[in-house]
Amino acid sequence: MQLFWGTWAEDGRAILTEEESNHAARVLRKVPGDELWVGNGAGAVALVRLVHVSQKIVWGTVLEINPHFGAVPGNLHLVICPTKNLDRTEWAVEKAVELGVSHVHLTLSQRSERKHVTTERLQKIADSAAKQSLKGMRPEVHALLPWGKLVADPRWDDWNKGVFHCEEGAKISALNWILQTPYRAVVAIGPEGDFTLDEIALAERSGWTPLSLGASRLRTETAAVAAAALLLQRWETPLVVDGNAL
Repeated sequence: MQLFWGTWAEDGRAILTEEESNHAARVLRKVPGDELWVGNGAGAVALVRLVHVSQKIVWGTVLEINPHFGAVPGNLHLVICPTKNLDRTEWAVEKAVELGVSHVHLTLSQRSERKHVTTERLQKIADSAAKQSLKGMRPEVHALLPWGKLVADPRWDDWNKGVFHCEEGAKISALNWILQTPYRAVVAIGPEGDFTLDEIALAERSGWTPLSLGASRLRTETAAVAAAALLLQRWETPLVVDGNAL
């Protein structure tokens, strides 16, 4: 199955984005009469029979619509501090989106070694990962924000908020985190060197729950993917530990 991003109207005509049109026409050599799936980025996907194909625009007729294609049973936002080696961040974004993360937020911590990053390439990686893993929802990569501004953002007021860190102190295992609002959470992963004590305290004052991924010390990108996998799997199928569903 091949998935492309685009839009469609009530008249039954679907149009691929310019970038997707170029890929379909020039790389995949699609021709009129071919059928492909077009996602609107909001969760719906349409089966489309092509009518016109060119490198600038590809459009066709909608044959059927799946309104909840590849739906993930929860809305998970991942906050990550970009790593010094940006390849590691790109890998984390790709894998997190494949697992089902809907939004990736970039944040700047006191110990961040990478102070600047643009989202254009990361967004393309996220878009590609969503298509590869057959997700109908197009993920969004948000611009870099200072940690203090991100944790205090009122958008999270009604969300389950968790911050993973390796410092001493009371923390809850990701497996045992009780979500007050079902299927809606935002979790943060610190930079190389972890969040500072002041940053952790700031998050806690803003209502973020200290979380743990276990005894092992993980790289930033590994922790991001592990956190996404654990939480999304809990929503997909309740995990069972010692005979108890979590």
